[in-house]
Amino acid sequence: MESKIIIINPLDEENNLNDGQINYIGEVDSYFDHSNLLINYGVDVYGENTIFDIMSTGNYLVEYPVYFLTEGYENIVFLNVSNSKAGKIGLLYLPNNISDKQKESLSMLSLVLKDFNVEVNYNMRMDDGIVDSDRHIIKGIDELINNSAKSKKKA
Repeated sequence: MESKIIIINPLDEENNLNDGQINYIGEVDSYFDHSNLLINYGVDVYGENTIFDIMSTGNYLVEYPVYFLTEGYENIVFLNVSNSKAGKIGLLYLPNNISDKQKESLSMLSLVLKDFNVEVNYNMRMDDGIVDSDRHIIKGIDELINNSAKSKKKA
């Protein structure tokens, strides 16, 4: 996997986003950090006069643009944080509402991410300016998809 970030869009007709569309952003070896790439993506997609436009004028931890992309705009965000010592590591951020098309796209990515140790972040929240989430560590994302399918059958 060569991309630094993967974003799976929800349906958003106002911003011309197709439900389940996969976006690959940045090269792993690029100079830009995750936060700047996410903020630039937010400005490019959601436009000026948004929270991303405000964040583009300062330095923000990666949790802030991730929070607004997932909770504000219901994108699925994957950050590739692999390195030579620790191996393939990723951070997956899930919004509270995930469409069927987003789940299909996530399933397609499971082949690419099968060798990654993935920290899944969900139920994101901001309290007094601090972003937090519930977390679960898995090997690849097949486990996540399989558990999601099982819980759906029970309902």
